[in-house]
Amino acid sequence: MKQLIFNFIKRALLLPALVAGLALAAVLYLGQAQVTESQSKLSPAAPGTFSLAGYNETEYTKFSELADGDLVATMSGEDFGLSERAVCYDAATEDISVETPSSEPWNSGALLVTGTDAQLRAMYNAAVGDTLTLNFPEHGEYRYTVKQIVVGVHREELTGYMAPGTLCLASPYNDLSAAAQPNIYILFIAAQA
Repeated sequence: MKQLIFNFIKRALLLPALVAGLALAAVLYLGQAQVTESQSKLSPAAPGTFSLAGYNETEYTKFSELADGDLVATMSGEDFGLSERAVCYDAATEDISVETPSSEPWNSGALLVTGTDAQLRAMYNAAVGDTLTLNFPEHGEYRYTVKQIVVGVHREELTGYMAPGTLCLASPYNDLSAAAQPNIYILFIAAQA
């Protein structure tokens, strides 16, 4: 009789409690994994050691003196976690690139800078009022304050946002509803501080 009562208790109480406990543990584990994953996507990249080794550092006073892929500046954004990055001239490579018709900031010029989603992912954390710093060898540091963020700009429209003393930083935007138009960007428009 005791064995019968024990089997009843085991099947009626212990087994469902064990299954419920395992299910709860699985839900908590999976929930924690998703929270950790989403936090890592929003967390700024840890700044690493940045080196200009491998970049062609040409002395210049005008961008027109540079060859494709030459180093123009380094860029960083401490407010939102953009670690220091190289910015090259009309780079046909995977580097962040100053695009034509950009002109020099020391001549009150406007800059159009583009990069890949992976290079500029920290920009997703940027907000109006945040600061970007560009350090030009031989020409010093220029600081820009984000004034506007525009989503859904077509590549051919990017130059229309350029004005003297501005930095237009464009990052590709994947709009799933516009799969036929892959050249859509998020544009961060910043004024010289």
